[in-house]
Amino acid sequence: MTPTNAELKVGFECNNNCRFCLNSHKKDLGSKSTNQIKQDVLEAKRLGCKLISFTGGEPSIREDFIELCAFAANNGLMLEIHTNGRVFSYDPLVRSLSVFGSFYFLVSVHGSNAKMHDSLTRAAGSFAQTLKGISNLKKSGHHVTTNTVITKSNVKYLRKIVRMLKKYNVDIIELTWPEPMGAAKENFSEIVPDLAPSVKYICDTLDQNIPLTDAKDRYLPPIIKYHNLPWCVMPEKYHKFASSPSEIADFESSSITKNARSKYDAEKKILIFQCKQCVYKKKFGCNGVFRVYLDFFSFPFRSKIRK
Repeated sequence: MTPTNAELKVGFECNNNCRFCLNSHKKDLGSKSTNQIKQDVLEAKRLGCKLISFTGGEPSIREDFIELCAFAANNGLMLEIHTNGRVFSYDPLVRSLSVFGSFYFLVSVHGSNAKMHDSLTRAAGSFAQTLKGISNLKKSGHHVTTNTVITKSNVKYLRKIVRMLKKYNVDIIELTWPEPMGAAKENFSEIVPDLAPSVKYICDTLDQNIPLTDAKDRYLPPIIKYHNLPWCVMPEKYHKFASSPSEIADFESSSITKNARSKYDAEKKILIFQCKQCVYKKKFGCNGVFRVYLDFFSFPFRSKIRK
């Protein structure tokens, strides 16, 4: 299948230090050069990709950030930026970026207040800057999706987080189950909640925030989605809110991380015995549950897996 999207890792430097960061073990690998990233953009275009994502690390702290965004836009590509949003609290930067068109932003928001969010990002003042950044981006006509990593400290407050984000007129709100890699693996016991009780809070959040529809029964923003949960864990009526990834060309290994992944290849999902006969495995291509999760918790709802 030809990929429609390309994910370009620009480097792993960041102005946050999240307790669950997947790439915490890669921060000493440095960043790609401007020319390397431009070559990745051109290669993605050659492969037929329509949308590219700048991710890392934090792409927006690069000195050449505006230059790279302009390069992608001038090559006719849609651009998505994975970011903590802090830099966009500065109005002049947003104005400079907006000259090149409207972009897609995936902005991380992990709490309903500064204490909750800043404790997870380990960056004082990050909550206020992130929300100001979201506000600036929306005022300038950009598309904003937020990403909230579900943790022990925020799982009971997902409804509050969603209610807060609605006030900022974001387009999509995504709730993401943490991947136990990097810092999330190192801090597993304090970060990753038990799936069984967490599902109740996730479902309750979706119940209270079912998106409105227009006259043609199309969902109106914000749309609330969840990501990274095994299909069998969530009741079927919520499956329509599962976030389905596109076919993505990953440009991480093309440069600075060429030999860095082997140590972490084992930290993937595993199909337990019940998974082998589960209808979701074939229907959705479900890859099971994270291997590390099973070292701490039993897998919930096994009796509900269909055969």
